[in-house]
Amino acid sequence: MATTPSAEFDVYSYLPLSRDQLGAAADLARRFTVEYGTYSYNDAVGRADRLKAFTTVEFGDDLTRTVTSPAAVEHDTADQIVSKGKARLKSIRDMSANSVVVVVEGTAEITALSGAKNQVEDYAVTVVQVGADWRVYDLQLARSGQDGDVSP
Repeated sequence: MATTPSAEFDVYSYLPLSRDQLGAAADLARRFTVEYGTYSYNDAVGRADRLKAFTTVEFGDDLTRTVTSPAAVEHDTADQIVSKGKARLKSIRDMSANSVVVVVEGTAEITALSGAKNQVEDYAVTVVQVGADWRVYDLQLARSGQDGDVSP
């Protein structure tokens, strides 16, 4: 027979991160995913700059190359894509003393010449501690079986 733990039971004392640390990491993953899904066809550089505010230097540079690539810009411009991102935390996949992999459901509410649509994806967002801050280190599709990259 299962019993309910007493009010003094603190599950966080068994985890490698405090409640505040875990909350900060998960919130960063959520806010990043919102920003990842928010963009306009005529502002790829602005999108890259906004994403870099959340990331490690290396991952920010990778994202910049991706979102400002000629193929991505040409695709978005041809269809005049404008997207508003939303995000919802789903689960924690992994955690250590200095990293957390959070599964976040991201929704991109897209308007374009081809019509309006919502794109929904689950992402494995790896957040690492850099000094006193948390930064996004990696973003992968969660459905591909990717657990996130936990080896910065």
